Amino acid sequence: MSLRQSDSFGSTVWKLVKFIWIGVLGATLYAAITTIAVRLGGEPQLSSLLSYGLLVPFIYMLHSRFSFESKAAHRTAFPRYIVVQATALSLSFLLPPLLSPLFGGANAVLFIAIAVIISAMNFLASLMWAFAAPGK
Repeated sequence: MSLRQSDSFGSTVWKLVKFIWIGVLGATLYAAITTIAVRLGGEPQLSSLLSYGLLVPFIYMLHSRFSFESKAAHRTAFPRYIVVQATALSLSFLLPPLLSPLFGGANAVLFIAIAVIISAMNFLASLMWAFAAPGK
């Protein structure tokens, strides 16, 4: 199914804009919660993991209701969203060693490229699968 078949192009662009804004909100909340947890004595890796885990349901609801205005049942959409998130986490672990030779030590550029790749994959998987209309 192409993007034009599932939605009008303008509607898809608007969903992308909302997806980006909610992503920025999620990243900001993650950074704030993790920073506060570490300042209160939490171990950085555990604080990061717990912050991420706490935000997943909240960000899911925002994407479901606002980014994608999904009609899919939560019992279907939420497990799919978890699969999308697990795939993104896996890619964030696997892509740096695979792509770093292409960037010649320019780590900032490498990580920006990885963020763009993963964000694009998240958007498309969410649009076409996780939050797709029932029966798709």
